[in-house]
Amino acid sequence: MSVETKPAVVCVLREPDGRVLMGRRNESLRFMGGHHVFPGGRVDDDDTSDRVTNEPNAAAARSKFGAVRELFEESGILLVEGELPDAATLRNRREELLAGDIGLLSVLVEFDLQIDGSRFEPAGHWITPEPSPVRFDTQYFVVQYDAQGHGQQEELIEGELTRLDWYYPTEARQRWQKGEIKLSPPVSYTLQHLGSVEHPAYLDLLNDQRGAAELVERMELRRGIYIVPLETDTILP
Repeated sequence: MSVETKPAVVCVLREPDGRVLMGRRNESLRFMGGHHVFPGGRVDDDDTSDRVTNEPNAAAARSKFGAVRELFEESGILLVEGELPDAATLRNRREELLAGDIGLLSVLVEFDLQIDGSRFEPAGHWITPEPSPVRFDTQYFVVQYDAQGHGQQEELIEGELTRLDWYYPTEARQRWQKGEIKLSPPVSYTLQHLGSVEHPAYLDLLNDQRGAAELVERMELRRGIYIVPLETDTILP
């Protein structure tokens, strides 16, 4: 089965406590219904590199634009540079965006806002394995979010997501291991990665693949089922 689309996912780290924003997907969804995920979704045709600064790669800029749009649609948090309008106006624009009446670019242009691409650090590239009924080629980003500095508060408009939660990375994994929440392998691994050292030191791991590999030596694919990488000069049997 071919890969269906290229979503962008953003892992939002709230300062100063280092909690991660997660949403619970609607149980009715055909793919990962009921799972806790990071905000994100497919990069739409209307997503563009326009208004994205500090990102020379057009494809990466579009992915970051899509990640910002999805985060805004799902949580009401708009991670941009510039002076935001009042909360009521911002919510109206969000509702118009969700209804398909406007695009995010028009919102950025209207209020002279920019997306700083340097804030969104690559945090993993995942492709759904072939046996899956739905396949995705997904880029993860991580970004720091100062709730007080940005003056924004997350707000759920129920639809694709049925709740929003802020979890410490280790807290989310503990809830998963107890069967209290559902996590996909990419989300579980990302939380394992972030929880491997104390906040905010884990931010230094994002661009240090060697250091991350030393800290995360095995991946828990499902609760109690681990994948352990082995060094070998031959093809594994």
